[in-house]
Amino acid sequence: MNRAKSSANSKKIMMFLVACFLAGFIFSGCAKNNPIQLEPSNESIADTASFPDNNFPLASWRFEIDPDTLDYAIAPLRTIQSHLDATPLFTGFCASCLDVKNIDIVPDESISLDITVTHPVPGNPLLDAFDPKVVILAPPDNYFPSGSVSEILQNADGFTKRWSYGQWASINGFIDLDPDDPERRFSSGESTDLHLDLAIPESGPLTFDFVIDVSWIAPGLYDPDNPQGDRNQNEAYNLNATASGDICAIPDSIIDVNIEFSDWQYDGDLASVSLEIPALMEAASIGQLVTHGEISKFASEIFNENYAPPGIYKALVCVRDIYNNPETDSLAVFQIIDIEVTDSIPDIIGIDIEPKIISLSETGQTGDFELYRIYDSGSKSPIVESADWSVEGQSLAGHQLANIDQNGTVTRLSSRWWGGISIVTAKIDSFTTHAIVCCEDPFADAVSVDFGALNVEGDTYTIPENLLGPPTGGSGNQASAVCSLGYGGVATLEFINNIIVNGDGGDFIVFENAFIVNGSGCDFYGDTHYAVWNETAIVEVSKDGQNWYRFPFDYNTENETCVPEAFMDPSSFTGLAGNWPTFASVNYDGSLLDGIDPTDPSTAGGVAFDLDLVGLDWCRFVRIIDTGDPDYPGTEQYDGDGDLVLCYGNVSPVGAIENRAGFDGDSVAAIHSASPLSIL
Repeated sequence: MNRAKSSANSKKIMMFLVACFLAGFIFSGCAKNNPIQLEPSNESIADTASFPDNNFPLASWRFEIDPDTLDYAIAPLRTIQSHLDATPLFTGFCASCLDVKNIDIVPDESISLDITVTHPVPGNPLLDAFDPKVVILAPPDNYFPSGSVSEILQNADGFTKRWSYGQWASINGFIDLDPDDPERRFSSGESTDLHLDLAIPESGPLTFDFVIDVSWIAPGLYDPDNPQGDRNQNEAYNLNATASGDICAIPDSIIDVNIEFSDWQYDGDLASVSLEIPALMEAASIGQLVTHGEISKFASEIFNENYAPPGIYKALVCVRDIYNNPETDSLAVFQIIDIEVTDSIPDIIGIDIEPKIISLSETGQTGDFELYRIYDSGSKSPIVESADWSVEGQSLAGHQLANIDQNGTVTRLSSRWWGGISIVTAKIDSFTTHAIVCCEDPFADAVSVDFGALNVEGDTYTIPENLLGPPTGGSGNQASAVCSLGYGGVATLEFINNIIVNGDGGDFIVFENAFIVNGSGCDFYGDTHYAVWNETAIVEVSKDGQNWYRFPFDYNTENETCVPEAFMDPSSFTGLAGNWPTFASVNYDGSLLDGIDPTDPSTAGGVAFDLDLVGLDWCRFVRIIDTGDPDYPGTEQYDGDGDLVLCYGNVSPVGAIENRAGFDGDSVAAIHSASPLSIL
């Protein structure tokens, strides 16, 4: 075919092509034109090396048009090579798999249409597919260092390198068939509706392919009742990048680009996010993490490094899953956005500070804040002149946490045992902005207590804040700075300037003012006659303060007491806090009693808990529930064997003491601790 046609002719051809083949979608002619008789193609769409996971085409078609006669043809691509060739499962060309309607053409601009896509295999749940999308393969309109990109799908949620071959686009538009489906499942025989807006390119393709792309894995290789994680694709999806505004005619004008995407196989490792705009910047801008999770958010910046004149320029946003596929780089999603450069001088509407949070873990550690002027155009520029900086915040010990100089450099002052949150303020002209400094420590930072039987807040031993900060008992002695929960009482502690993370062995320690007693007949501790005065509690953890996970516990009724008094054998308790004395203690100046590290489970005392037992990789909340007393019905607790948990507080001949009953909480310390920024 003669493909050397003008741009205008190409647009007309493209409009005519789409109007014709989508209206019929079978081998039939348009108006008075005759179809070209094409044989079903055996050409491979992609070779096996480009498919690192379970992605494959469910159905595909080849479209061609003669530029001289305007005759067109549609033929299925029946042999589709990939790492997993599923085409033998399908028989013949599924003429009814794609139903097209509501075609609307805007001359020289775009074509819109509604389609219904049907899974070609009915009635076989084992052939359910996942992450279905429509892919258009055609020559590109834009070129970037990462590869040429076609903008045929204007309303696509991204671009992908999945379908690359020959001289055609190495990055091609796609759109999800059903992005709101929580499982992203395309069931056998299912139909789904989709609206497409197709741009008419400057030099439209005379031959292109239309592909339905899905993720699939052979029956027998997955659990059909738990397909997620096995059958969804690894690559990111639902990519959405938006610019904050226009680049303006001010020195060092900068705009932010906010980038959001999802990933079914999110596994804790971050994707690589970059932004390219060759007309304005020599090198790609690397995206910085804002938050991550089921929806990950990154931020990038654009500035006019090349002094490009006013106009609209194309920027390419790329998300690469470097963790899952660092070698082939085919697990990537792309999106093109428009960036405008103007010659306007915008008005200043405020100032801003970046980053919003700095986390400092050690005394003397520093971090830098930067200031920007914010304009009504959505752009910003760095502030280089001096600003009025200040910082406020004290530790629980009453010490200043940090200071800041007039260059915006903040320095931690407090020891690692006494942390907290400081507020940084910057003022310039009539504008003010704020940021946060987290001075990390391994202890809880906020607490609420629902007191149980006998106890109320206000007594020396019922101050909730006594649970915060480091332990203060030490040497196995009774501590006065504790909070007694009362029978059945509940304390909920939150970690703010740090979080507890899962590591080897125990991950946090719960301290209580249990103490060792030397008593005749109480041979519980080697050759020395020891027993423990204990008051126990159940421990739960949570990431969000809403969904809680309880540590398993057991009470062994053998050797539960000894004479002459009812002291308890610590081996009778498993998985309960309050069963061993506190040996660590931290002074207000940060010094350690006897040099004992409160995060060392081998010397600190207390009871350590391992997040592995509840299946969490981190937690932010710890809940402590007193095991109660049967003399106060409704407060008592039973283990998994149905045994009533009896600690010394339940059986002491001294009896209950008002405002001192129940678990005497001293502190909770993270053995394995991390910055709160690690979970944003």
